[in-house]
Amino acid sequence: MRTRPLILLLVLALLAVAAAAPAGEIRFAALARPGTAQYTLAWKFKELVEARSAGRYTVTIDPAGTPARESEVLEQLRSGGLHVAVIAAAALENLLPTTRVLSFPFLFATGEQADQVLDGPLGAAILRDAETIGCRGLGFTEGGFRHLSNSIRPVRTADDVRGLKIRVTAAPVQTAFWSALGAKPTPGPWPIYADLEAGVLEGQDNPLRIVEAYGFDEVQPYLSLTRHAYIAYLNLAALSWWSTLSPEDQQLLQAAMLEAARLQRQDQRVRDAARVPVLMGRGMQVEESPDRASFQARSVGLRDLLYFRDPRVQTLLARMQEAAQIPAPPAKMEPAGPAAVAPSADEVPVAVETAAPPMASE
Repeated sequence: MRTRPLILLLVLALLAVAAAAPAGEIRFAALARPGTAQYTLAWKFKELVEARSAGRYTVTIDPAGTPARESEVLEQLRSGGLHVAVIAAAALENLLPTTRVLSFPFLFATGEQADQVLDGPLGAAILRDAETIGCRGLGFTEGGFRHLSNSIRPVRTADDVRGLKIRVTAAPVQTAFWSALGAKPTPGPWPIYADLEAGVLEGQDNPLRIVEAYGFDEVQPYLSLTRHAYIAYLNLAALSWWSTLSPEDQQLLQAAMLEAARLQRQDQRVRDAARVPVLMGRGMQVEESPDRASFQARSVGLRDLLYFRDPRVQTLLARMQEAAQIPAPPAKMEPAGPAAVAPSADEVPVAVETAAPPMASE
């Protein structure tokens, strides 16, 4: 009879050992460079996960063999070769049509407004869509707002844009947007400094981090804080890997990702606010309060683009635009702190159909 307590103790001991055993490595593809949104998020996630799991998990950022292109990262994530990745919404627009709403001009007026919408049921609808391509959506990271710089004249109203040769990417909404404003959208590969310097391009739109980091102030004396496009990233996990985790570990990782994303956004906004006086000090003439309404009025018709005609996209876009009109509560912005960056070197149902979209062709 004495053997039963011994067996029970042995079983409990084995269970304790199993619980304390390393849960393994999390392979996190962030394509991270210091100063980027992905970099801040990845290192904060690593810090939180390794601390809260008491070392059961280790997070390896951009492990050996990580592809340099987001499309290839996504394929590895879907196949389970990577566990977590930060993917730009723009890179998902063919696979997940509902992410297209995030590229609509003037969707959000402030970062806090974006938080209110994307952290709610409408953002959850996009994250749920990720399961149709073999990923688990864990949240959103912020890349900032696009602003317009140019070498010709100050831009305060939409009329001031007319005739400017503005560099655009292959995204159809960019060409349509600048055309609607009377500009001359000009496709061009990255990098663009030489073309800006030579006058082949007269203007460009990017977040302030890009303007500062690439020295555009040297060839673009005019900057308008138009905030005409919000740049979002989706924080994704491989569904095949995620489904093997215990509910407790899923909760741990989800909570860590949400906190890391919140701190990343705060850090992004504090740094952006600090960049404006820096760029002014370098000689840029900054229009801090352009007439955004004049720009927005000319972009309303973009809803009719074929790009946005998917019924799911139309429904979600309308609901996001409606939700964005609700004032967001003020948020205290504090830097994420040294811990957020490495040393220098439940869902609410939404009436949005989520049938799997066709595969994109490369």
